[in-house]
Amino acid sequence: MKRFLSASAFALALGAVPLIAGQALAADTVIVDVKPVASELARHLQVTPDRIPSTVELPAKVAAGVCETSLGQLRQSGACQATSMSQGLIKAVRQSMRG
Repeated sequence: MKRFLSASAFALALGAVPLIAGQALAADTVIVDVKPVASELARHLQVTPDRIPSTVELPAKVAAGVCETSLGQLRQSGACQATSMSQGLIKAVRQSMRG
């Protein structure tokens, strides 16, 4: 099932508009909610699920794959929920965990 969130609805759901390192998102990136795949990510990264961040910033093309949506819809909304994993998602989560 595909899930789309408007950027404002996504921000409200998280309680704040996420910024990466205090800066606005790059033009071709989106915020991906990884909670739906957090357990799978934790197993893959060999960590406990509580160490997995709730969101990560991904290039729109990578986000389209893990959220199973089109680039056009992502560019409009700026956010989505992950429904699958990819190497790009795993890398972004790993980097986010390192700080």
